[in-house]
Amino acid sequence: MTERYEFPPRREAETHSVSARVDETYMTFLVTFGFKPDGRIGEIFIEQPKSSKAPLFRDIAKILSHCIQRNTTIDDLVAAVERGSDDKTPMTVIGAVLDKAKEVENGNAIS
Repeated sequence: MTERYEFPPRREAETHSVSARVDETYMTFLVTFGFKPDGRIGEIFIEQPKSSKAPLFRDIAKILSHCIQRNTTIDDLVAAVERGSDDKTPMTVIGAVLDKAKEVENGNAIS
């Protein structure tokens, strides 16, 4: 197993709003990206306190963070998730969060 990146006690972070379809409705999430000293994303937190699925979203964030802390790139994760028939639209919260992560890493994100 690849060794885990160890974060300094204080690090830069940005919070963004992300919308995604969950079941039959769209939900808005607050997604916080923590950065490594080199500017790449190193951790992800997902908040949606009004949802009964909040524990699921926290687990998703932990798993994504686990992957990127072990050198899986955001691009590799983006390529791995399901897309709509247009091959662009994310089909899950995971895809929407990863798309935002890619925008943030590329400097194209709007909060």
